[in-house]
Amino acid sequence: YYEKYGFIFIVFATGKSAEQVLAALKDRFGNSCSQETVNAAIEQMKITELRLIKMFPDLFPEEAAAAAAAASAANSKDKGKGGALGRIGGILGHIAGVNPQSPITSHVLDIANGKPAANVPIKLERLMPCSADAWDLVSRDTTNSDGRSTKLLAPSATVEPGVYKISFDTTAYEKVLGIKGFYPHASIVFHIGEDQTYQHFHVPLLYSPFGYSTYRGS
Repeated sequence: YYEKYGFIFIVFATGKSAEQVLAALKDRFGNSCSQETVNAAIEQMKITELRLIKMFPDLFPEEAAAAAAAASAANSKDKGKGGALGRIGGILGHIAGVNPQSPITSHVLDIANGKPAANVPIKLERLMPCSADAWDLVSRDTTNSDGRSTKLLAPSATVEPGVYKISFDTTAYEKVLGIKGFYPHASIVFHIGEDQTYQHFHVPLLYSPFGYSTYRGS
């Protein structure tokens, strides 16, 4: 990485496992030097923000409380279940007598061939607060034989508010079919409001090699 880009690999590792850090490295290694410089700057910004919050908690009381809660969740036995909000969602689901699912799900339908699109790599990202273009990787998944993605988030009756983006690697799918479409990938950006954290968001992709569309499903 250093030989290719001229600087060390920088990633905001708080809350990430060693496997997630390695996956981020592999994901970013194919970037151009200019794009990776932007990525490194974004990651360094996250690290600097966290350091400032820890150094001056009185100046950032809300952020300090959130950082402490995140650290506590990461070190608890509930690691990987979405923190406090995720635990609340699990409790609510239990009380309601239902089995919580991922609050965000997707489904890829190949309308050119009239069938579900299986084995499509999917990436879920969330826009960093107070940023217009810095995206945080939330998770990855691959569509099953029915074209569905049900593991983007841990099962819960709640979801964090914010702006999210789901990206579909249509190129990988097209290689299997032996075709070449117009779009190398398809991305869908959507917003979850503060008053929608207890809702489920199903975001399908209707795909064809030369066009795609989406809608909010149920």
